[in-house]
Amino acid sequence: MSDPIPNFTPPPNKPDQIRCPLTLKRLDQIPKLSDEHIIHEAIGGPRWYSVKADADENSRFGSGADSRFLNSIVVKAWRIHHAILGKAEQELSLRLPGTVKGTDQKIEVTLKKGSIDVDYVPRVVRDRETGKGKITVSKDRLDAELARVTKDFAKKGLRLTVTGETSDGQPELVIPFSVEAAPIFAGVLKMLYLTGFYFLGNSFLDDPLNPAWLRAIKGETMEALIGSGIRFREADSGGEPCPLEPSQHFILIINAGSRGHWASAHLFGGQIGIVAQLSAKGHFGIPESMLRMVICEAKESSARGIDIPNFDLAAFRLPASPSF
Repeated sequence: MSDPIPNFTPPPNKPDQIRCPLTLKRLDQIPKLSDEHIIHEAIGGPRWYSVKADADENSRFGSGADSRFLNSIVVKAWRIHHAILGKAEQELSLRLPGTVKGTDQKIEVTLKKGSIDVDYVPRVVRDRETGKGKITVSKDRLDAELARVTKDFAKKGLRLTVTGETSDGQPELVIPFSVEAAPIFAGVLKMLYLTGFYFLGNSFLDDPLNPAWLRAIKGETMEALIGSGIRFREADSGGEPCPLEPSQHFILIINAGSRGHWASAHLFGGQIGIVAQLSAKGHFGIPESMLRMVICEAKESSARGIDIPNFDLAAFRLPASPSF
């Protein structure tokens, strides 16, 4: 392995950009450009690891595919745990509905960095005819809730009198949730596509697989992704060939010779990994068996590059078709 290249800008032999990877137009024909970050800033990607793109198309991705990816429960929970904020964010939270086990008592659990808040729904139940009611809150929030309700009642000319208190101890909570795979796969495939363009250059946009890639990065369902024409699969867990810390990501490309050019991403410490074919037969100037990797430290919004010549291709299990 060669020595790491700290924060290379640009990396060795990076082609000059002439076209937009999202619209395929020449940059000098686009009225307004913006930086398209390959690894989202919201998950710790550095500013320098980016390409120029049509600002309008970039914005459409931002409110569409990018938003679906970043708002995935898996992505949001990781960001909260590691306190990774986007440039306009002051705090992150994730709210999940659930119940108290064995009852029909509804709750809402809010995850924040360093805290888990439980709200009972509804918190206040009052019988208007008898004037009696019940407040249900977590023990650590009881005083604050009593003060809030007392103040609220006073505005209505009502007086709050506490006649008793009971405790359920530490109730077991049931928090059902599901994870949609398509937004995550589409989001990672977009990173791989932009990585391919970043390192392989403008001719990559004329590759026969490019129309399939544009379909894939816009896909909203797994059926659309699988039917896009891109060969991809979920990568083995653990972050091979580069073990990761929990707050790190890496993206790599490799020239696999007769098997084409491939890209792989391992995100969130290796929790999510995808490998996909960039080009079946293209020639882009990267030597055969050369692996080029970008390792990102999300907490610092920094990255470094590593070139590995003569990489053992047997370490890559290249799929013949999408498989999960």
